[in-house]
Amino acid sequence: MSSPTPHETCESLAPEEAARLFSGETGVWARHLNTGETISFNSDGVFETASCIKVPIMLEVLRQAGEGRFGLHDPLPFREEHRVLGSGILRDLSSRVVLTVRDAVVLMIVVSDNSATNMLIDLVGLDAVNETLRSLGLRETVLHNRISFQEDAPDRLGSSTPREFGVLLEKVYRRQAVSPAACEQAIDIMKRQQYNQAIARYLPYDLIAPPHREGEKRVVEIASKSGSWTGVRNDAGIVFTPWGDYVVSLWSKGCKDERYHVDQEAMVILPAVSRWIFDRFVGARASPRPPH
Repeated sequence: MSSPTPHETCESLAPEEAARLFSGETGVWARHLNTGETISFNSDGVFETASCIKVPIMLEVLRQAGEGRFGLHDPLPFREEHRVLGSGILRDLSSRVVLTVRDAVVLMIVVSDNSATNMLIDLVGLDAVNETLRSLGLRETVLHNRISFQEDAPDRLGSSTPREFGVLLEKVYRRQAVSPAACEQAIDIMKRQQYNQAIARYLPYDLIAPPHREGEKRVVEIASKSGSWTGVRNDAGIVFTPWGDYVVSLWSKGCKDERYHVDQEAMVILPAVSRWIFDRFVGARASPRPPH
């Protein structure tokens, strides 16, 4: 008989315990942005970013737009050379589609559109993304290639460490990654994320449930970006709560469960770590109603 899966036993796991249960390798970095308390486990290991690398691409687009190289509402045509398999919706649309630059950024982040990602890499330049990362002191965070699933395509998209990616998000939170206005825009777009299952899966539903009336806000908001690759699941984001905000960076690789499925092993293990971090940083202070 196989061992019980983590969600059959516990929806909260310390990083060390999660690593013991996991078939591959995990890395975790989290920081409470008010107190500075930091949680770190294998946080300097280098991992494949998968689609998490789309955050630095977005920041470079916003940086160049802020310098006046183009406008966020300028037209950006979708061409056949941009079309690529994987996540997103542009792959299924005609090449006559014309988006704005901002539309492409929203698609890249909110539904992780791979074709929109190639459009934006071509717009700003791969080298420019990496130069900006170096200027922020991030040495292990690299965009290696455009997205391609052809047989002769390179076998990696990006690389980073849990710590570096968490530090990048902290810089966004503190309006230090690019201009303050660009960081505000980045957070607004990441809050619209539709794929934050690893961070959010086991958090208290009454706190993260979507609002039902116009003008309502979630009690807890998450600005995040996830990434999936064969044997790889990552999720990293900024968690905004009435009891203090924090950054969380959850990474995995080498998972023997290669399914793209809601109960894929990493998608059970990482959410349990996310809940443990939430309880550590927020804990008993959290309630369905924010404090006055």
